Amino acid sequence: MSYKSITVCLDGSAASARALTFSIDMAVRNNAHLTALHLTYLPIIISEPYAMWGPALADWEESAQTKQR
Repeated sequence: MSYKSITVCLDGSAASARALTFSIDMAVRNNAHLTALHLTYLPIIISEPYAMWGPALADWEESAQTKQR
């Protein structure tokens, strides 16, 4: 059986390097086209833009109360 199109998925790991080496060998042996697919994930972080000020405001309030005493 001869493969004419091979796709290999890569993620940058050592296992991906071995998979790529194997896939290249298979493509050469079968005179096939090789497509390497490397996907990355960029998480979407949804947050309240003012949420980061919460701890700072609490510290400021505490320091202001301490100074008043």
